[in-house]
Amino acid sequence: MDPRKQTALMEALAEAGTSVRCIYHSHVDVGAYFSEEDQRMALLDGEPLYPDVEYLVVDVKAGESVRAEAFAWDGKAFAGREAGRTEG
Repeated sequence: MDPRKQTALMEALAEAGTSVRCIYHSHVDVGAYFSEEDQRMALLDGEPLYPDVEYLVVDVKAGESVRAEAFAWDGKAFAGREAGRTEG
């Protein structure tokens, strides 16, 4: 998504009293991980643009989603957890 459009959307949602909780995208044939490019796009001067938003990355192979992992800002970095996994 164009960063200007994304910023405008986030601002409009905030004005309406709601917020985005998750941003997702796919990685085709390379795995569900938070890449250097993902981090670069999610940070501004080392701080998250949207600290309360979780990022969901979906691994797509041969046109099928095979795995998803969610990443959230932990105060220092984006930490991942496999989407749908429950801690036991």
